Amino acid sequence: MKRLRQRLECNCKDCGNWLLERKTIYDDGSEIVTYKAPEGKGNCQVLQLDTAPDFGCNSFKHGNHTETTNKSGVPWHHWHFDVCPTCNGRGNPGEARPCPQCWGTGHVRYYDDGFIGNEKTQLHPNEKPPLPAPEIKLKKMESKEGIL
Repeated sequence: MKRLRQRLECNCKDCGNWLLERKTIYDDGSEIVTYKAPEGKGNCQVLQLDTAPDFGCNSFKHGNHTETTNKSGVPWHHWHFDVCPTCNGRGNPGEARPCPQCWGTGHVRYYDDGFIGNEKTQLHPNEKPPLPAPEIKLKKMESKEGIL
C-alpha cells in the first residue's frame, strides 16, 4: 500500500518525461528554443501529449524538464532539407518555369536560425558569394619559321 501511495504521489511536475522546453546551445554561446510547452502544461514524452502538472502515470522517472542539444559553430552553420514552402514540394507553381525558391527541387534548406534558403544560390545571408573567376586574357602569338 505504501509503494502504491508513493507511485500515485509522483506526478508530471516531478517527472523527467515531462518536457517543458527543448533548446539547442551553440559553441558561440547562442541558444535557440525549438519547443516551448503551452502555459500550465508540459509534453509527456511517453504519452506524446500535453498534460497538466498534477497528472500521474506509471512511467515516472526522475529528471530534468528541459531537453538540451549542443552543436558546434553558430546556428546558421546547421540546416536540414524539407519541403519548399513556396510550391509545397511540387517543384513549380503550375508554370513552365521552376519554383523561384527551390529551383525545381521541391526542397529547400531550413537553417537553425530560422532562415529558409534559396536553392538557386544555396547561400545563407551570412555567407559571402564566391568571387567571380578571374578573366584570363591570352596573347596572340606569332610563329617564327612556321613553328607553333
